[in-house]
Amino acid sequence: MSIAIKLRPWWFTALTAAYLLTGTTIATGQVYQSPVDATPATAKPFADAADSFRFAIVSDRTGGARPGVFERAIDELNLLRPEFVISVGDLVEGYMKDPAVLARQWREFDDMIARLDMRFFQVAGNHDLSNETMLANWKKRAGSPYYSFVYKDVLFLVLDTDDPPISSHNILSRLFSEPGTVAEMEQLLESDPQRADKLITAQIEKLKMPADEVIPATISEKQADWARQTLEAHRDARWTIVLMHKPAWLYRNSNSHFTAIQSALAGRPYTVFAGHEHYYQHEMIDGHDYFRLGTTGGDWMRKGPGSVDHIAWVTVDKNGPRVANIRVDGVFGAEGPTDNSDASGSN
Repeated sequence: MSIAIKLRPWWFTALTAAYLLTGTTIATGQVYQSPVDATPATAKPFADAADSFRFAIVSDRTGGARPGVFERAIDELNLLRPEFVISVGDLVEGYMKDPAVLARQWREFDDMIARLDMRFFQVAGNHDLSNETMLANWKKRAGSPYYSFVYKDVLFLVLDTDDPPISSHNILSRLFSEPGTVAEMEQLLESDPQRADKLITAQIEKLKMPADEVIPATISEKQADWARQTLEAHRDARWTIVLMHKPAWLYRNSNSHFTAIQSALAGRPYTVFAGHEHYYQHEMIDGHDYFRLGTTGGDWMRKGPGSVDHIAWVTVDKNGPRVANIRVDGVFGAEGPTDNSDASGSN
């Protein structure tokens, strides 16, 4: 017995003495354990993990996809380990009806998402639903473009802002008066979407046309009725997260019934996320956060601090969601930073 005592390391004896002097014990099953009362730490409480979770939002990949950016975001999400990831649309370039080309575009996207370790929720953008052919393809692949789900008592309401889809011909006809130019631009959308988007943006600026006149948000009355019924069925949800592609609260037109959905949201805590404009902006409307996210690989439409590739990191706790935006070039793994300037979020 005496030999065993002598062979115990010095720290074991010191720790035992601390227990005897302070009366501190370590209870089995405690989240935090310390053998002494005084530790070199602040007195702030630990974050309550019981009702908290974290998810990530990625924004427009296309509208002139820049190679490597979205792919890098996928790698970084695997490092960050959110509980799930959701988009705000524009997953493929679209704006075409050729089944073979569409199949290739979706296969390319599916291969990217297959590398993601956690669940990914798709949201449809105008590039994903740019005609009836693409809408039928979406429904065959993924079901309805508008849907909902509940996670840890938070309702996620996903809207379709291209319901019904607006054809590229109709959009281009509003911008270019010459039929030949419209036909040329339609071909360019298929062959070189990045250049086409730049020309379309330049023409919108030249004509000084409001965005909602060129590519309006369309939300059918049927979808608005579904949204109202969904909100009523989940009126006791602790929070509601609304996701869409186009910022429908800004795109007022006769084919958008978003005002009816906003009325149904009144009186409950909620937060809204959209994309489409490729420029980050945040505003408060009637005490609620409305976010227009930047890009996660899509072409930058204009210069300024809002032109940024990022991941929106959302932490939901008992007080609701908090948003932290992470630049795509701002995360690296245990191997250290690498030179990957082509996938940079700097402008």
